[in-house]
Amino acid sequence: MTPKHSPPTPAEYLDEASRWNVGAGIITMALAPFALPAIALIAVLALPLVAVGLVGALLVGLIVLPLRLVRALRARRRDAERPATDRATARTWQLRHREGTS
Repeated sequence: MTPKHSPPTPAEYLDEASRWNVGAGIITMALAPFALPAIALIAVLALPLVAVGLVGALLVGLIVLPLRLVRALRARRRDAERPATDRATARTWQLRHREGTS
């Protein structure tokens, strides 16, 4: 004969959850003194990664800033080469566009 298994009752679920919570609390209290040193150690170990990020940002800045400067100078030169009437209509359109009127 095979034994019959009945589904767990709500009280058994609550008892099992309580046991797991007690175990988690014991582990947490045992490991709590290591939390502050672990945070400090992780911060110290992350410094080389921060340095790599700063070097990367510096390199990107050294590439992007001159490109933006060249684009701005080209746009300024292009505007200077336009006839005065074209520049005036372009400026009024830009002002209308900024103000939100047409």
